[in-house]
Amino acid sequence: MPPLNETFVANVRYRLDSLKIDQRQFAKRLETSDAYVSQLLNGKIMPTLKTVEKVAKSLGCNALFLLTPVASETISKISSKTT
Repeated sequence: MPPLNETFVANVRYRLDSLKIDQRQFAKRLETSDAYVSQLLNGKIMPTLKTVEKVAKSLGCNALFLLTPVASETISKISSKTT
């Protein structure tokens, strides 16, 4: 099972890609800086539960999805089949 932060990042990146939202737009949705979002998406910081909930709301999903390894593992499998 991947570390929680790795799972979170993979699932957030999946949602961003699905919604066609870039990093700058995501930062605006979160009302935070591009630098913070960059650190978040590069796994350099572990978000608080409050931040996970805010991210989930901004991406139209629930916090559980963002923290569920099954989602990120499934995404990896799908990605590897299309490349």
